[in-house]
Amino acid sequence: MLVAGLGVVLVVAGCAAPRVETPAREPSAPAAAAPVAAPSTSALADSDAPAERGRAPQRITIPDIDVRSSIQPVATVDRVLQIPPKPWEVGWWEAGVGQGSDHGTTVLVAHLDSRTYGVGPFARAKDLRVGAPMTLRDEQGDAQRYRVSAVDTYLKQVLPAEDIFTQSGPPRVVLVTCGGQYNRDAGGWDSNVVVTFTPEETPL
Repeated sequence: MLVAGLGVVLVVAGCAAPRVETPAREPSAPAAAAPVAAPSTSALADSDAPAERGRAPQRITIPDIDVRSSIQPVATVDRVLQIPPKPWEVGWWEAGVGQGSDHGTTVLVAHLDSRTYGVGPFARAKDLRVGAPMTLRDEQGDAQRYRVSAVDTYLKQVLPAEDIFTQSGPPRVVLVTCGGQYNRDAGGWDSNVVVTFTPEETPL
């Protein structure tokens, strides 16, 4: 499913058939890569200097839905944002702003589930409530705490790409995963769950 936005094409795909038997965990061999896509780096044409764009997040913790996951940088390939090949990991759009930025959206993506390895880290994202805490940590261990400000579900064909991937405006973190109804004939989930977090006033 393609969505125009930011002068590029946004694709959100790559979620496997629903399986919820066990949490995704590290197997002896990595899973194959699967795109859960998003926008291209051209969306950053008007972004600020790199020194103002924050730091690469390394880990994410969301206690209310038992998320404690590592984060890997991901990029676009043919205008499709890739997600980490290991379904228990979270992807950070490295062309966008990072942890601690004073502006723009830090975009994180992950599988809802994996046919082989079970549920992904954001499988319960739709159950989050406004005010729920989330913490990002960088490679030095410095932490920034955020709280949920909105939880939305959009049909893929009306996903607000320009808003989700904006690199201007107040700082925030947006998590994106699949959701809605699973349609095997159509090849996957019909919607995306989008959770928006805003930073707490004082970093940890």
